[in-house]
Amino acid sequence: DGSRPAAGDALPRLDGNVAGALILGGKYDVEMQGEYPFLRDELRFIDDVLKRDLPFLGICLGGQLLAHALGQDVGRHHGGYAEYGYYDLIPTAEGRELFGEGLKVLQSHWHGWYETPKGATRLAYTGNFPEQAFRYGSQAYGLQFHPEATRATLERWIGRRPADRHQLKGAHPPDRQLADNLVHDEGLGRWFET
Repeated sequence: DGSRPAAGDALPRLDGNVAGALILGGKYDVEMQGEYPFLRDELRFIDDVLKRDLPFLGICLGGQLLAHALGQDVGRHHGGYAEYGYYDLIPTAEGRELFGEGLKVLQSHWHGWYETPKGATRLAYTGNFPEQAFRYGSQAYGLQFHPEATRATLERWIGRRPADRHQLKGAHPPDRQLADNLVHDEGLGRWFET
């Protein structure tokens, strides 16, 4: 099911035909639940997925929602940092099995500051954000980075992103993001496919 709750679609019913769930990113932040009630629906959906022990992958906002569903506050970096572009993903000892010695990963966020949820295993981090990948149980994963994005996706994000976001500490300018895409996208895509 390819439902889009932000556009008014209902979330799929979890029944015996559902093998797993994926929640992608978006322009919303976890604390915007009052303004965007679909975020509360997605949090209830995640709770249901976890109770059923179904495989789950949350990417960017999806990972932040998973962390929040597990009791973590999610917000802005306390020092005002953002990540737009490609950054070194640094695996923990537990994360090396999944990430090897590390990857260059595509980031597109100014929120995403949170600690590893209680009961979860931290798998990777970047220089400015302590949580880039975590596992909860054996089948639920939260990622802050974007292995699913194509070059067209990156170009669309750059085109609609407010210009002041590129001025935030740590953010790469659009021309560097596009140049780095040519260097790092293929390797990130190979990792994601495997």
